Amino acid sequence: MKRAVAVFLVFAVTILLCACGVKAVMKTNLPAPTPGPTASPLDADFEEMLDGFNEIRAGSSGCSLRAVQQAVKLLDWGVATGMNIDEIAARTSAFIQTMDGAVTESYIEQLTMLYETYRQLLTEGQESLLESAGCADTAYPWGGTPIAGIEAIFETAGLVNH
Repeated sequence: MKRAVAVFLVFAVTILLCACGVKAVMKTNLPAPTPGPTASPLDADFEEMLDGFNEIRAGSSGCSLRAVQQAVKLLDWGVATGMNIDEIAARTSAFIQTMDGAVTESYIEQLTMLYETYRQLLTEGQESLLESAGCADTAYPWGGTPIAGIEAIFETAGLVNH
């Protein structure tokens, strides 16, 4: 009986080692993925940008100025992104799903404030707001039309219904 168990274990370990070797060989033979022609360097840091929205800290001192700064980053990303709407929605959803209940609630508060600020920055006459937030050297104006990729983030978070 002991001998049969030992033979079985040797056989199982041999199979596992062979499988790992095949997997390693398969990985090394694959070509490295290359970004599409419209990919933006900012897209690689998408989750980092989403995480940065926590810096707003709704209800705290200076939160409106931080919301302007984050909205500027978001708008700059939105006009340069090469990501499609489905990818934006999927990555946003995955990012939010990693949070627990209380953190998600707080994050949605940050997003709500960010959404209002983003929409405000799409209107004319926001130069003094940008200047007070230290963002006077931005690409303002971004235009009066909502940006589809940005809208996808807020829609995925349940803040916009289209």
